[in-house]
Amino acid sequence: MESSTNQYKQAAEPADPPGASGSTLATGYVYELTRTWLSLQCSMLSGVKRAMVVLGASNSVSGTCNAVALWPDGADPDSSLINAAQQALRERQPRLNAESNTQLDEHSYNIVACPLLLKHPISGAVAVEITSRPVSGQRAAIRVLQWGAAWLEMLMTHDANPLEQRLLAVVDVLAKSLGQSDYRSATMAVSTELTHRLGCDRVSIGFTRGHHVEIEAISQTLQIEDKTNLVRALANTVREAVEQDASILYPPVADGTAPLTTSHASLAREYGAGAICTVPMNHDGHIVGAIVLEQTRAQPFDADTVSLCEYTASLVGPILDLKRRDQQSLAVKIITAIRTRWTALRGNRARTWKILAALLAATSLTIFSMGNSTYRVDGKAHLQGTVQRVVIAPFDGYLAEAPARAGDVVRAGQVMSRLEDRELRLERTSLSGERAKLVKEYREALATHDRSRISVLKAKLDQADAQLALVEEKLGRTRVTAPIDGVVVSGDHSQSLGAPVQRGQVLFEVAPLNSYRIILNVDEREIAAVRPRQTGRLILAGLPNEVHQFTVERVTPISTAVEGRNFFRVEARLDASGPLLRPGMRGVGKIEAGQRRRLWLWTHGIVDWLRLSLWSWWH
Repeated sequence: MESSTNQYKQAAEPADPPGASGSTLATGYVYELTRTWLSLQCSMLSGVKRAMVVLGASNSVSGTCNAVALWPDGADPDSSLINAAQQALRERQPRLNAESNTQLDEHSYNIVACPLLLKHPISGAVAVEITSRPVSGQRAAIRVLQWGAAWLEMLMTHDANPLEQRLLAVVDVLAKSLGQSDYRSATMAVSTELTHRLGCDRVSIGFTRGHHVEIEAISQTLQIEDKTNLVRALANTVREAVEQDASILYPPVADGTAPLTTSHASLAREYGAGAICTVPMNHDGHIVGAIVLEQTRAQPFDADTVSLCEYTASLVGPILDLKRRDQQSLAVKIITAIRTRWTALRGNRARTWKILAALLAATSLTIFSMGNSTYRVDGKAHLQGTVQRVVIAPFDGYLAEAPARAGDVVRAGQVMSRLEDRELRLERTSLSGERAKLVKEYREALATHDRSRISVLKAKLDQADAQLALVEEKLGRTRVTAPIDGVVVSGDHSQSLGAPVQRGQVLFEVAPLNSYRIILNVDEREIAAVRPRQTGRLILAGLPNEVHQFTVERVTPISTAVEGRNFFRVEARLDASGPLLRPGMRGVGKIEAGQRRRLWLWTHGIVDWLRLSLWSWWH
């Protein structure tokens, strides 16, 4: 293990592979190409734990080789991987299950190895450690590696000229797109990588959304504002290439076949682009978007670069489009699937299926629509107490205390507020003193038998007693109490202590907790179906998991206009009360108005509207 690790570290410097001297292929190019190729292969296989590529001399007898690439980056090389790769290199054939655990569980693994028979002074092998699977699954992994080996051979059999360096860039772009977990990150990684690899100043990626184009990524830009002028100009540029289904160069090539470049010219004029290249992306025979490459220098993109961009778009486009579809919502996926099936049915080859599907749909609709279903009239509803008591101010005065407030549960006789009584106590003291004086004078008149004085004092004494009794009554009524057991529906004077109140002023409203009625607002177009003694169900916003039964008691003949529509007030009795119900709670009630045909339930609204419209127009 230690020697294998040293070999990998020496190759990572990088070291020259055996037999590579005199080769026109640069060592750094070999290392970079092999590392990128291995990363791409691991992203195409499922359940990869580790992977390694070793290179050695094609004519080596001893089989010595060096590890030049390891996945994932930074992992330690494993002796079992190196042994499997060396064995495949010596035997010149793939190796299945070179080393594996005996039990197939989540901790067991297989090692498959495939030789790289390169037409070059060097050859090599790739070994991959994957989760355990049957022989058929291992052979499928070998086929993927053999396909990739042919690709690697094609790249290594040529000199490392600038064009091949760009082909290597394509591999890097693919690896970047496959290495991202979500669609947004993948588009941003592709645009940034293309900017760096192709020497562009800005690369933008846009996708079609029906008849619209949305710019999903702009290199070196984290947030994209759809309403900015730059994003709109880029969207018009993408749309121009998508509608013409062709790559567009600006400045155009003067060969008489150049496509329209109006939007490209506008983008170059407004944002200083010296050259623009827009390449459409295709997936399943449909144009899904385009890649816009810009550079400030006035040097047109050459034919090799354009071909490279088209090749990159053909490979990256399907990957990004699949990631975009995977992150769509469930509703969008269902609509897309229905649209796809409908498009297939519209084809000439599916005439029989179209007829069968139409007959099946018509039959199903006819059978289903002829059945009966409950006709329910719905409306917004709220709770009220069947009895609502008002607590008023007994006389003119000032608030001293107000402990009760809306929402409190109170008992009969509980103090809800108290009025200021200082002046009443002073008045009682004054009246008591005056009465005592009159009593003394009355007794003196009795002693002297002064009948006229006795009569006058008797009347004054009765008046003083009446005034004193009134003051005592007011003092007793300064404590405002709850008339019944219930909940305070309205009234909160805790923030207005000391404020004056007038006799008869409403201080609180109290409703009982065990007796409610429901008020429903029913649209005038549905009120004709509502009758007393009909039943229904109510769901409140505060208690969405509970269904309350009610019975209609009264339909008022007066309508109320709300937001341009007329509603009638329907009163209903709640069949059973609950401990969590409170007056003022709101929800939706549905009144069961009998059985109707399903076809009538679906169409009566539009039919009634058409009748009214035709009658008003015809008459």
